[in-house]
Amino acid sequence: MFNNDYSCTYIDHLNDPIQGFCLNSDCQCSQKQFCLKCIQEEDKHSKHKEDCKGFNEILGLITKNIATFSNLYKELEGLFIEVRAIYDKQLKEIDATKNKFITLQQMLEEQNYQELRESSNLSMLRFMYSLTWNNKFGLNNSYKSELLIQDPRFKNLKLLLTSFEQLKNQTPNNGGNSFLCVQQQGPDLEMSYLNQSQQLFEIGLQYMQEHEWDKADQVFKRSIDRNQQDYKTLFFYSWVLIELNKCQEAQSLLEQSLELNRNLSIDLLNWCGWEKNTSFNSVLTIAQAYALELNDNQEKAILLYDQAINYDKRQTCAYARKATLLVKFKIYDAALETLNEGLKITYNKAFIHYCKGIALFESQQLNEALNSFKIASQFDPNFGLNNFNVGNILRTQQKLQDALIYMDSAIKSDPNLLKAYTGKSLILCEMKKYDLALDCLEEVLKINPNYEKAYHLRGNCLKQQRKFQEAIQQLDKAIALDNKYVNAYTLKGNCLSQLKQYSKALQCYDQALQIDKQCIEVYINKGILLQDLKKFKEAIEQYDLALRIDPNCPLAYKNKGVILETMKKFEEAIICYQLAIELGDADSDQIKKWIGSIKVKKGISWIFGY
Repeated sequence: MFNNDYSCTYIDHLNDPIQGFCLNSDCQCSQKQFCLKCIQEEDKHSKHKEDCKGFNEILGLITKNIATFSNLYKELEGLFIEVRAIYDKQLKEIDATKNKFITLQQMLEEQNYQELRESSNLSMLRFMYSLTWNNKFGLNNSYKSELLIQDPRFKNLKLLLTSFEQLKNQTPNNGGNSFLCVQQQGPDLEMSYLNQSQQLFEIGLQYMQEHEWDKADQVFKRSIDRNQQDYKTLFFYSWVLIELNKCQEAQSLLEQSLELNRNLSIDLLNWCGWEKNTSFNSVLTIAQAYALELNDNQEKAILLYDQAINYDKRQTCAYARKATLLVKFKIYDAALETLNEGLKITYNKAFIHYCKGIALFESQQLNEALNSFKIASQFDPNFGLNNFNVGNILRTQQKLQDALIYMDSAIKSDPNLLKAYTGKSLILCEMKKYDLALDCLEEVLKINPNYEKAYHLRGNCLKQQRKFQEAIQQLDKAIALDNKYVNAYTLKGNCLSQLKQYSKALQCYDQALQIDKQCIEVYINKGILLQDLKKFKEAIEQYDLALRIDPNCPLAYKNKGVILETMKKFEEAIICYQLAIELGDADSDQIKKWIGSIKVKKGISWIFGY
């Protein structure tokens, strides 16, 4: 792109077409334009040839700026519409408050003290007097300024007035030097971005209170663009995304918020309390309740969630969080009732169905839980935790191929979800794909080299391959990371038993029981070992201890029955076998044959009528 009438003026390249301009402000060359020969010669624009821009490149930059400023124009138009909506709302609030005071004035003039004494009127007067009291003791604010600071209804008005005051105070007539001014602003420009971020944050909170989740989404995005280090914005934005069925994105933002502020629970609690000290706000109340959850104050958190629901029955997050706490207390019916109330609202379906799935799963209603998790995935197919739970239940139902698909989906959605990798490894083990399972656990240890469960599961996988010594090495690593890891001691005992190192195996079982005397699996495994060693009386003691903890354990009855049959205590053996069958032992058909064999040999079928 060049004009033949506009040519180089250097004698050596006279009449060569100009290709562009040098934009270096310190250039000492006699002309700012350049031709191809100018660029090639070392003595011209020698130290800043990169600042010589061709006409095509300049045209591209101009075109890009035209598009940028067109977008800015549209964005400003959109902002004006939002500001106009806030302006109209604040105008109505101001007018309603003024009319309220006129009504109070009339009550006093007419000596209508009966109506004046209503709690809402007295609260209003008390609040106004509190502002007067503050000013009397020397706060450097006018009464109007103090009103705007303390009354949350006018928080947006304060932001508008402050912003316009800043605009009026800016130096006019920047003219053509506006780009130079931007370059010179430095820290002032950064502070401006922080102020804009805070203002957008306040607007976002207002939209949350009004359940305008799409608008809150847009505003919080702009706030984060201006300040990515504000933990409060990230926290509340994560909540907005949950309402919009974007649970995985929400989880990521919440993790970022916790990473930015390790004292999130304390700081959030204090900030919310300060913000809502003059009037009730359901959004801030829910945030306070969540902060209490993080501080293990679940009972008070439930009370605050109830307050938020009573004040605003559309706050779905309050239903979900309250139900989650009820599940922790094992109050499943109340949790499910709360979630069903939340599901009557039109948004936040993914998270509420997910929470309902958790409640059903914990109450052992696996089919119903699976259905809830699957419904949640319809609203948010990328929610890693939800997909993990679907895969986990399918694994227990031995639908291994389907389970594997959901585990892979969970990992794809959340590459750091360790339980999805471990769940996948368990599925692969059950499919006897041991090498793939070990590869999966290797991925876990790349993410977290100190994840003890990965070492435990590697031990289990190696045990399935009958690589007992290698399995023990992995289990020792798990125990080194967590010396109270009961399952690791138990599995190590099983491996030692297979290696015929019986005394060491018994030591492992005893160590496990010192940590947890209620672990049935340890008693069962210890009983099996003693049974193999023909220490029948001691083995029966272990099975009896297991049955004290869980009287409905079919395996304990079955194993005890085998010992009693070996000891020729046939009547007692049959009783144990029958109980194992009634409780749904997986080998029920085989146990029935054992019972039949005893009866044939001893002819005692008449005793039990079996």
